[in-house]
Amino acid sequence: EYMGTHEANATISSATFNMAKTTLGAGILSMPYVMASCGLGLGGAIIFVCGLASAASILLLLTAINHVGAKTYEDMASQLWGARLGKFIAVLMAVDTAAAIVAYNILIGDLFPPVLQSWLRAPSARLLQRSPVMLLTATFIIVPLALAPRLHFLRHTSLAGLLCVLYVTALIAFISVFGASSATASASEAAGAERAPLAFVRLSSRVFFAAPMVVFAY
Repeated sequence: EYMGTHEANATISSATFNMAKTTLGAGILSMPYVMASCGLGLGGAIIFVCGLASAASILLLLTAINHVGAKTYEDMASQLWGARLGKFIAVLMAVDTAAAIVAYNILIGDLFPPVLQSWLRAPSARLLQRSPVMLLTATFIIVPLALAPRLHFLRHTSLAGLLCVLYVTALIAFISVFGASSATASASEAAGAERAPLAFVRLSSRVFFAAPMVVFAY
């Protein structure tokens, strides 16, 4: 009954942009920290193992969904283990989505204010401080996008987000190969950042912080 209400209402281009943005999310930006904390060999091994686990879990979910003819995880759980577990899965997905929104809002609060203050040349403006920026972003950007009735409406924001991720990735790669400019180097020194030499394996407590980032990235 519920499954019959699902209709294909997205174009191939919008589905492509949404899936690409979901796959290449903000988690990929944590990869430089993972490699710096674990080393090229250990970091690459962690990424490879997490990738295999992610691919295996996706194949398992797709196999189960196709086997029971379900269209959502909630439908699949309901048909396999009953309506109560289906509702439990729906609650878990809602909690996971809410936690992701909180995490991204915190990230916006950490990154956006310095950029806006620099662009507008107003470092002391009250509206450009962390809390107002987080509140305004959540009210006028995140909430309206979250209330969109269909994912098709997010195709333009997904494309913009994908381009931003690719830009930052290219920027990180460029700085890694050719070095940072004097202004970037001065800002890094002021923030207390140090450029450590590359290593194949680096064992420290930072490995335990880096590994969960890979899981989140997948």
